[in-house]
Amino acid sequence: RVAEFVDLIFANINRNTLIRHIPHYAKRLQRDGILLLSGFYQTDLLSITQECKANGLTFHSNTQLDDWVCAKYVYSGL
Repeated sequence: RVAEFVDLIFANINRNTLIRHIPHYAKRLQRDGILLLSGFYQTDLLSITQECKANGLTFHSNTQLDDWVCAKYVYSGL
C-alpha cells in the first residue's frame, strides 16, 4: 500500500510536466515535506516557483549546472 502522505518527492521532468503535476505533488506531501524538482532551465524557475507557491510550497533553495536547475521547496500547507 502506498503511504497517504510522504515527506519527500523528487521529480526530474520538463517544465510543462512539472507545472501540471505540482498540485498533485503538494497533495501528497506531509507538512514540512520536501519537493525537489529538476530537469528544467533557469529561465523556468520563476514560473515553477509561482505554481509551487499557489499550492502551498515555499521556495527554499536551488542549485544550477550550466542552464539546468534543481530547486527545493517545502510544503507549508494551504
